Amino acid sequence: MRRRTGIMLSFLLVALQGLALEFPSPDKLCASARGVDRDRYPNADAVMLSDMAFARYAASGVYTTRVDMAWKILSEQGKRDHRTQSLGFDRAYSRARFERVEVIRADGRVREVDLEANTREMASPGQMQMNIYNPSLREVRVSIPGLEIGDILRYRARYETFKTRVPGTWSDRFLFEGTDPVLHAVFEIDAPASRPLTNIALKDPVDDTVSHSVVTNGARIRYRWTGRDLPRMFPEPSMPDLSSQVQRVLVSTIPEWEALSRWYWNLSKPHLDKITPEMKRKVAELTSEAGSRDERLRAIFTWVSQNIRYMGITLEKEAPGYEPHDVDLTFERGYGVCRDKAALLVAMLREGGFDAYPVLMMVGAKKDGEVPQPWFNHAVVGVREPGGTFRLMDPTDENTRNLLPRYLCDMSYLAATPEGVPLMTSPVSSAGENLTLIETDGRLDSDGRYRAKTVITFEGINDSAYRGHFARLRPEEREDFFEGRLETLIPGAKLRDLTIEPQPVRDTSRPLKATLAYTATGLFAEQNGKRLFRPPEWGGVLGVARSVLGNLGLEKREYPLRTRFPCGTDESFRIDLARGIAAPDRLPEAGKVDRPFFAWERKWSLNDRVLEGRTRTLVRAIELSPEAYGELKAEVEGIEQAGRQRIVFPLPLEKDPGADVLYLKNSTKCDLEDARNWTETHTVKKKVLTYAGKKEHAELKLHYNPSWEEVELKYARVTSPGGRVHEIRENEINVMDAGWVAGAPRYPAARILVASLPNVVPGSVIEYRVVHRMKDHPFFHLRSYMRGFDPMMNRRVEIAAPKDVVLKIRKGTDEAVVFSEMRNDGRITRSWESRSQRGLKRESDLPPLWEIAPAVFASAGAWEDYAATLRDEFAARASRADRAASMALRLVKGADSPRAKIRAIRDFVARHIRAAGPPFTETPLEALSGADVTLESGYGHAADRAILLYAMLEAAGFAPDWVFASGLPRPDPLAAPMIDYPQRDAFDSPLIRVMLDDGPVYLNDADQYAPPTSTPRRAAPPTTGGWPSSRRTARSGRCGPRIATATAGPWNTGSR
Repeated sequence: MRRRTGIMLSFLLVALQGLALEFPSPDKLCASARGVDRDRYPNADAVMLSDMAFARYAASGVYTTRVDMAWKILSEQGKRDHRTQSLGFDRAYSRARFERVEVIRADGRVREVDLEANTREMASPGQMQMNIYNPSLREVRVSIPGLEIGDILRYRARYETFKTRVPGTWSDRFLFEGTDPVLHAVFEIDAPASRPLTNIALKDPVDDTVSHSVVTNGARIRYRWTGRDLPRMFPEPSMPDLSSQVQRVLVSTIPEWEALSRWYWNLSKPHLDKITPEMKRKVAELTSEAGSRDERLRAIFTWVSQNIRYMGITLEKEAPGYEPHDVDLTFERGYGVCRDKAALLVAMLREGGFDAYPVLMMVGAKKDGEVPQPWFNHAVVGVREPGGTFRLMDPTDENTRNLLPRYLCDMSYLAATPEGVPLMTSPVSSAGENLTLIETDGRLDSDGRYRAKTVITFEGINDSAYRGHFARLRPEEREDFFEGRLETLIPGAKLRDLTIEPQPVRDTSRPLKATLAYTATGLFAEQNGKRLFRPPEWGGVLGVARSVLGNLGLEKREYPLRTRFPCGTDESFRIDLARGIAAPDRLPEAGKVDRPFFAWERKWSLNDRVLEGRTRTLVRAIELSPEAYGELKAEVEGIEQAGRQRIVFPLPLEKDPGADVLYLKNSTKCDLEDARNWTETHTVKKKVLTYAGKKEHAELKLHYNPSWEEVELKYARVTSPGGRVHEIRENEINVMDAGWVAGAPRYPAARILVASLPNVVPGSVIEYRVVHRMKDHPFFHLRSYMRGFDPMMNRRVEIAAPKDVVLKIRKGTDEAVVFSEMRNDGRITRSWESRSQRGLKRESDLPPLWEIAPAVFASAGAWEDYAATLRDEFAARASRADRAASMALRLVKGADSPRAKIRAIRDFVARHIRAAGPPFTETPLEALSGADVTLESGYGHAADRAILLYAMLEAAGFAPDWVFASGLPRPDPLAAPMIDYPQRDAFDSPLIRVMLDDGPVYLNDADQYAPPTSTPRRAAPPTTGGWPSSRRTARSGRCGPRIATATAGPWNTGSR
């Protein structure tokens, strides 16, 4: 950061030649740069090694300044920030130039920048953005080619001021703190004893980092401030102007503010007197029909504000940039900058009988009142009231409804009067005078449709902000503006009508108001059997208060938060509930916050099927201390938490409008002969609602493996919307092979029974019954869901088993599911039933279905028994391995380490044994192959490849283990039901583990390109043979196992 600053209209420091202090030499700079690096200054992009300013002024106020500045560049950002340097000046008062710019390399070599080739002077470009065209405002810019990280950049510059703004005075300011750390800074002033500094202040000192001395030597006085090891400051969003917060020195020869007040009056008065007959006639015309004093004042103000265009050409000679045009010129030409428009308004108001005066204003941080200085950046008008106060007004703003726009509150100003007045502060209006008033009348239908009209009235600062914006927009652009806010508020909503008043928008005699009519759908959200509704709050997308409260991102602050103006939002709702919507179960809780700097209140009520609510937010302070900021942040976070509350309605029983089918009946019955043999009967009746439902449900695909399953379609029929019944025909039922069958012929072939249902259209009712018979499975297990993604009128699950079959059963605790148990003739029948369940909302990245829907888990299995069975079966196949053993020995021959041997075997299997066939859990264990069979055939499913790996590793001298891994989700509670009620497909990934000195190696789930130690399940060690700690170790990764088959629709849930 450049820490030397000038304020308002190109003010500059100065110094003369011949000052006693010497600038540091390159060697001295290199010495001070040693140890300056990112380790010592981790948050700095550059460190200022030296910042010196030497000024010498004469009694007349003319002065010259020489500055010498040097930085060490520490980062790429620092290089970008410093590779150009600029000097600003106003050639009506001064001139500036670089005397020398040099780059000092780390080895001490000095490269001087060619100033002639790399320096350019130009008119200051920033002024044109404000319609100011003053070619005297200049900028000298130098480019520093070849600047690199680690270099020292040093420049020396000279400012010569030959004309003063306020004759016979001198003022300055120096910042001893900036966005770069500073090792050494000096600010020295050589003053004439005949005009010494009369006001001096060191503001916001940082410990004892700055010392001060004064030495008188004959006719001169030398003032010096020296700073060492000055810490950097870190700018914060919405902080006050940096120059008002950091350590700084202010000096001036001006004894009091009243002197400046008189000076500006005397400067302006000749221009104010240039009133013409035409101007007098205009004043008479404007005030002829105005009744009250205030009406006359506003009539003149509005004419100047809206008829004199803001545009500046500097013509004055005495005090360019401060001195206004002659008022007749501004009146005739129809343009002027702030000082010109203010002067014209003063002259016309005085002609109209008002005691009006020019006013200088500092827009931004308030001035340090202890030290009078002539730097202001705006001009307005003050009318002296009978009590001696000034009523301020700003004709620069063409669209302000308030005489003084509310954004100019709490600003330092100085009225220019013949007798002189002190520095003052512009008045601050209350938050209640700067509201966005929002009133909404709406109607909410039972299907979530919402129709509403909202009237938004902009007051105070909101009027200033939005009226000016709308005045610059075409009508269609204004509509785009509100459509964008509506889309943000309610995605998919349609704006039906928009009216903005007044027309034209620049008619500041009437309040600014927008009336919107709009419609939206889908405003209900569903959760836990309830409908949730949150009224769309326009205060969240419109209003100045929303912007102010959007600046609370920092956890804590070092500097105040500048809100700039008190403001607020007052929003009320009146929403009629249509028939078919039951009264809400719960309204959001009322809340209230009342602090000196902030207030908030919310309340809701229900009166005769009309929801009424109001939310009022007031930001009362214009600036918050870091402590108050923390308190405000905590309050707003609490309000945001409260804002998540919804109006809760009971869920209606009608069908879900977003569903594709409606299940009228869905029944699963499991009849167990013993723990390994059972029959499942699925009976379904469902109504197709949409075309998507037709595409999804017009076919039944029933997967099974005849080696241990039978499937029978008992019946299937479709009833058309007209009532005609279509029974399925024999030629509409086909049995197909599973996709893997041809590629893995040694495994029992799986089949798919495909039933193409006839005449399915939206409105059809589909009915079918499917019977599955399971034979000699390792154990019975079932998981079945009582709710899914489509609505369901009736869902029933039943398990009937001999009483001597021990079942682990998760009964569930959902209040919507009724559980019952009966004992009869040595059998126990358990049933679960639910009714009128709406469909779950389809979303991405959902947790396992059993976490969001009621689920029945049942199992006759025990992990220890199942693990023992798997070990025995796998070991038996691994023992059939003569050829595999021989191949293993050949592969490891010449390998120089255990890990190299493992890799040789792993890579051989990965390259030569093709993955083919079904998951081993979908066929009988008798279908497992011996190691030699898999080797000879060149293919196998995961279990057979694991058996081959085991046999080969054992032959190579290793002691491998069987490991059965899971793809269950994390965290542990999500996987618990699959573990506590054993589901055989939970562990369908057989791995091989080999223990080495440096840890385990897992094989069978990575190809030959992966390191032998890598596994997708590395983060969660797979469960070993006996599943000793299954809940903690029986998962890896986020994706759970397959939890449903397509055999009988989404309710058939994988008991096989």
